[in-house]
Amino acid sequence: MSKPISSILTLTLALSGSVIAPAQNCPSFSNCPNNILTLCETANNDPALWHDPAFTWSPMLESADLPDGPVDLNALATVDCIGTFTMRYVLFLDLDGDNLAETAIPSNSTLPRGKILFGNAFTPGYLSTDTLQFDKRAVPDSLKFRFSLQSELIGNQLSVHLRWAGAPGNYQPARLPIGKHRIQWILLKNGVPQLYCEYIFRVKDCQPPALSCHNTWNATIPGSDTLLLQATDLVQHLTDNVTPNALLQLSMRRAGTGQGFPLDDNGDPVTQLPFACPELGQHEIEVWARDLADNDSTCTSSLTVVDFEGNCPGAKPAVVCAKTIFPQSDTMQHVDYRMETLFTPGHPAVALHLTPLPNGCLELPDFSPYQIEEVAITPRKNKDQLNGVTTFDLVLINRHIVGSQLFNRTWKYLAADANNSGSITTLDIVELRKLILGIYDSLPHSDAWKFLMADCTLDSLAPFQSTCPGTIGFDPDAIPEELLFLGIKTGDVNGNAAPDSLGAGTTPRTPSAITLPDRQLAAGEILELPLFAGSPAEWQACQWALQWDSSQLRLDAVLPGRLKGLEAGVSLRQLPELLALSWMSETPVWVTPTDALCTLRLRALAPLQLSEALRLAAQPLAPEAYSPDGIPTALRLEFIEKQAPGSGGAIFDPQPNPSSSTTRFPYRLDQPGLLRLDIMDVTGRPLFHVETHAEAGAGALEWPAAAAVPAGVYLWRIEVGQVTKTGRLLRL
Repeated sequence: MSKPISSILTLTLALSGSVIAPAQNCPSFSNCPNNILTLCETANNDPALWHDPAFTWSPMLESADLPDGPVDLNALATVDCIGTFTMRYVLFLDLDGDNLAETAIPSNSTLPRGKILFGNAFTPGYLSTDTLQFDKRAVPDSLKFRFSLQSELIGNQLSVHLRWAGAPGNYQPARLPIGKHRIQWILLKNGVPQLYCEYIFRVKDCQPPALSCHNTWNATIPGSDTLLLQATDLVQHLTDNVTPNALLQLSMRRAGTGQGFPLDDNGDPVTQLPFACPELGQHEIEVWARDLADNDSTCTSSLTVVDFEGNCPGAKPAVVCAKTIFPQSDTMQHVDYRMETLFTPGHPAVALHLTPLPNGCLELPDFSPYQIEEVAITPRKNKDQLNGVTTFDLVLINRHIVGSQLFNRTWKYLAADANNSGSITTLDIVELRKLILGIYDSLPHSDAWKFLMADCTLDSLAPFQSTCPGTIGFDPDAIPEELLFLGIKTGDVNGNAAPDSLGAGTTPRTPSAITLPDRQLAAGEILELPLFAGSPAEWQACQWALQWDSSQLRLDAVLPGRLKGLEAGVSLRQLPELLALSWMSETPVWVTPTDALCTLRLRALAPLQLSEALRLAAQPLAPEAYSPDGIPTALRLEFIEKQAPGSGGAIFDPQPNPSSSTTRFPYRLDQPGLLRLDIMDVTGRPLFHVETHAEAGAGALEWPAAAAVPAGVYLWRIEVGQVTKTGRLLRL
């Protein structure tokens, strides 16, 4: 039966590896080692055990956390004579790494659970004033470990095991620190020591590092013509149960060139291997890892040395370029080229991302040194998705959807498909508007650019059914002289994206103003602030973003004016410090300096001057307005002291002036009325006359380009209600 042995104070009377016994042969130890006993442990260290500075210290790891693991310390005695036999022990531990077992743990220790006395191995009665806490687990004190014995008497064999006792009835092998220690077993008969067995034992880490390699690794020859392969390049995973990763040693060799842990001529690990141009191709590399206990493990990786940047001598057989699909396109910059090579059977495909030359093109290497069956090149560019994308693109997409102006180029279908659904719907407009308003940083279902092979023709009747892949595949033994891709900018259907930079390619006309009255506001004051066009113009679309300090101003509402259909979450994005607007109309709208574009209902949270509080933001969208033909005009804010009062109507200067085409004369009527336009030469001879009745609001009278008049200076006069205005016009 198994039963715990009572703890009785004992004295250390035996030397290491010796047995002192009475004259008779009973009792006797059956397993007292004559040499140092090695106990292997393979478990992971528990940082909550044997970690009590400044008592504990591992010189090997330079840490107060002693690596520990479960070990089975036991004794077996033959007791075939008359008497009551029990066993005790004194465990001597080296806890500060000086090869001297300074700490004694007798089996009669009465210290609280989780604690032992430190530095007491040479004191009478194993007493000390220093208490070491070896168990710092986050458990109640009643569940912390204490040293104990488990005994079992079967016939005349008494077997005992050193254990840790936790919860009642829960015994487990004691976890002891790695190092050299000793133990003394004392066999008692009727409570009197009869026999001693003492020996040195070493707790050793026998678990090799857990090491795994990348199955394949690809590296290209650099500009120095020599590749220095690092051992860390090939390691996929590395860890050890005791040694921290920073103290693990890595080494490597070409497979089949040696045995055991690789060392150089100086006895140091081999951490890098050189590969030069003559060594292009495949190599098998052994990677080794060794811990501080000299346990090692190895794995193998298949290395392919390539010259895909053309640094080795030899011809560069082909060039890869990308141009936009727009007419007269320049070479695209900042394109990431992905090259995938398929080697002979038994070797997986290799994918590399290659850096283009300064001109934006990519030079392909000489593939002849490699056993490659196929090469595929795929371009990608997914930066600055707003490049070339404006609210006017939404106008053009909407015209196509409603059928008023269908796309005249097949590539525009792919550009307009912002959600990659294979069709063009209002959902594409919704996605692009979110991008313009800054709700999206990038489109969730499409890259900034789409690419297709230049020699592929899109089906004009079914563009989305065309088979035009974005990858060019070729036989490395028959590489074309030039591989060309065509790029389509997602969302840009008027083809003004910049191919040679990350910025937008739009070049707006001379800036025009958005005017608004300047006011001083007191804290708590509510103001309805109208925004006006600084000059009359015909707008098909516009976009801008207003910014302010949220501690000074709060936007309560946006009221429509000439910009009809403004809707939060659709054409408006409102944040505590920003209002982004992306507006478009199916029909052009005349805006004038006297009709509010929209009105902002603002609440002042602190005293402020409007001109110091409001500003146009350059991001996330450029402030621009667009004419019906898509010509952009940059917008700026202009604060004015007082808005001019209405007088029944207003007449504005002709646009454009000078002109070689149709000239428009903008006006505004406060109520329905009659309008007259007269064009005369400098002598006053009438050349053109139009008279029409118009409804209240803004509009424009036109002098058509079809009027056959020679270049020169002409006079004009307009009557709007009670208002008359005259001026000069230069015809080119």
